[in-house]
Amino acid sequence: MANWQPDDPAAQPDRRPEDPDQRLCDAATAVFFSLVRREATRTGKPVPLPRLVCPASGVPPHPGIFNREELQAAEEFLYRIGMISLTDDDDGIVLGF
Repeated sequence: MANWQPDDPAAQPDRRPEDPDQRLCDAATAVFFSLVRREATRTGKPVPLPRLVCPASGVPPHPGIFNREELQAAEEFLYRIGMISLTDDDDGIVLGF
């Protein structure tokens, strides 16, 4: 798993591509890696990931640079493609693989 620190949105440039499809993909990456971090924190273990889902830069975008609607659309997109699933317990959203 790549070594990344998602805690400081100010440490990352505000990625605001004009292409809405790219914006959705960037937001989905931010949401996904936030969930990966949450899972690693919860279990105390690293979460192995296929290289295919790791960002090319090694550092995923921070969710703080997206608005609420973008993050909601990203969650819905990740759910539709099977990367996350919804639960009835306190976790709410979990990784789907």
